[in-house]
Amino acid sequence: MENLSIITKNIEADTTLIAVSKTHPITKIRKIFEQGIQNFGENRVQEFLEKYEELSDLDIRWHFIGNLQRNKVKKVIGKVSLIQSIDSVALYQKLVSECKKRDIVQDCLLQINVSNESQKGGFALADLSDTIAELVQYDSTYAPIKGLMCIGSNIKQLSEDTIINEFDQMNRVFLELKEKYSFSYLSMGMSGDYILAQKHGSNMVRVGSLLFGGRELCTQK
Repeated sequence: MENLSIITKNIEADTTLIAVSKTHPITKIRKIFEQGIQNFGENRVQEFLEKYEELSDLDIRWHFIGNLQRNKVKKVIGKVSLIQSIDSVALYQKLVSECKKRDIVQDCLLQINVSNESQKGGFALADLSDTIAELVQYDSTYAPIKGLMCIGSNIKQLSEDTIINEFDQMNRVFLELKEKYSFSYLSMGMSGDYILAQKHGSNMVRVGSLLFGGRELCTQK
């Protein structure tokens, strides 16, 4: 909370700040919402659903930013502004199928594994043009792809040049695809590198620990 004013001053006018509220109690979310922050990100379905119900009196734009299992897609659609973590063709197919069943339009982003780390999910950047051409054939009007998301390398472990290179790769591909597919969002940058990400093309940043402090149990009120 004490960093909120510093963070908001560092957010450019055309950039959306996502307050990553995973593991944090609803009391903190309410306080940050009262300070003018409207976009919040969650990465676990059950925790998101509990917060969605308890905070239904607030006009929050929720973002799902974590790994989404196909059997839980139906629990999330229609409740979030963006699903930022579509990381496979199979998951996108499931998203389209569930949206068609319920006549829901659900915006989403494609998660890109820009760092090529085996423990991270996401599409390969090199194959992205062909991948999107395949995805948009699955009745994408029900699940419009609004842009790209990535989780870059850890800036505490690798050089700043490495992070910049990843951001620049993402931005280059985003700009190539933007007009063809009417993309709006390039979501990259977190607490440790959100300022850097904006300098290299990001217009949506996901800030958690810098904003909320250390993790807490989400069962806390």
